[in-house]
Amino acid sequence: MMDRVPYLNFQDYLKNLAVHSGGDTADYGLYLNEIASLHRFAFYSSTLVFLIDYKTMTYPFMDTNVLQILGHHLNAFKEGGLEFSFHNNLDFTYLNQDIFKDRATFLAEHRNEDLSRFRFSMGFRYRNAKGRIRHILQRNIITELTSDALPIGIMGFAWDVTNQAPRARIFHEIEWFDEQDQSWKTAVTKEYFPEIDEDKLLSKRELEILKWAMEGLASKQIADRLFISVHTVNAHRKNMLRRTNSRNMIEVAQYALKHRLF
Repeated sequence: MMDRVPYLNFQDYLKNLAVHSGGDTADYGLYLNEIASLHRFAFYSSTLVFLIDYKTMTYPFMDTNVLQILGHHLNAFKEGGLEFSFHNNLDFTYLNQDIFKDRATFLAEHRNEDLSRFRFSMGFRYRNAKGRIRHILQRNIITELTSDALPIGIMGFAWDVTNQAPRARIFHEIEWFDEQDQSWKTAVTKEYFPEIDEDKLLSKRELEILKWAMEGLASKQIADRLFISVHTVNAHRKNMLRRTNSRNMIEVAQYALKHRLF
């Protein structure tokens, strides 16, 4: 188990990767190119299938229907590689800092686990060739690790969910598969709302509930004072935790004080 995350952010990690890794995902990319059924499935299900080699900053494999999903021709990704993708990912800052750190920390804590049990999901905004914004859902698994148990190659899937996500909501999630229950369990989940000012992230009613909670009142007592149901109070509590990426109401209160919401 590693004592610390060895890189400050995703970009720093990529800069050092070529020096510390001898991995190569090119052969796997050639193999994927030969699977005709994979191409048909991807096209007709509007699913983008891709393989990323972090060492070379390239896509050893990417489906031609990338135009359908991301709004750019395949040649743009072949020629520009990851740098081209980063340029058009409007929320790369979240990936470069918070999301990467969460993933690196998770892998450091689970380096002896079977990689096939992990999956990583992310929602972000992407600019197509016409300058329009698309909301993308991406899910990937790791195909290869460095000696420090950090990813060098991933296989991913992406979908255009613009019609289902009209407002900007950035999120990332790490899940692991429970063999006994045959279900996916969440290890990390966070959300970000880049189009909402931090001082407007919590509603007036939520701040009111937060104030009473900080005074030691239970949900039932807060509900009685506000003439609402206890279920409504608990729903507001969950929303505040989710929107501020807090583990408890004390952290929500710290967020509110930091941004002068009281």
